[in-house]
Order: sequence, then structure tokens, then C-alpha cells
Amino acid sequence: MSVDRLRTALLVADAVTLTVLALDQASPDFEGVVTWLSGAESDREEVHQATGMIMMQLGVSAEEALLRLRARAFAQGRTATQVARAIIERTMDLRDD
Repeated sequence: MSVDRLRTALLVADAVTLTVLALDQASPDFEGVVTWLSGAESDREEVHQATGMIMMQLGVSAEEALLRLRARAFAQGRTATQVARAIIERTMDLRDD
């Protein structure tokens, strides 16, 4: 890993750590933090599932599929999770692009 990438990875790790610590201190009970983390994990699963669907529909790599999902989200002012859910529910089709 290059020095620049290592520096970036360490900064991201620090940011995530500080965020989780802040959530832990802001929440009166641990369950609030656990619920938030579970929600974040399920969102990621939806994005991965939608990425796989886009790969199959368009015959593109995982990287290209994820870029297309994110581009659609940006263009529509939505989150990647919202677009992923629409793709999974088959109410959005990126073949129209």
C-alpha cells in the first residue's frame, strides 16, 4: 500500500471511530448505537445486491455497476440506498440510460 493510500485509510478509520464514539456517548442506551450500525450494514447489502443486478442487466463489471448506481443517485438527488432499493424492487431500470 502506498504512503498516500495508507494515510487516507488511517484518516477514514479515525473518522469512523470518532463517529461511533460520538454515537455511543449521545445515545442513552447501547441499543441505539447497535440499531444504527445494523441499519448501515443492511443498506450496504442492498447496494451490493443492486450492483449485482446491474452487472447482469448491463454486462458490466462490479466497479462500473456501482459507478452507474451512484451516478443515478447523484443525478436524481437521492441516496445510493434509495436507488438500490428501487432497482431491487424493479421500479428502476438502468438499461434506460
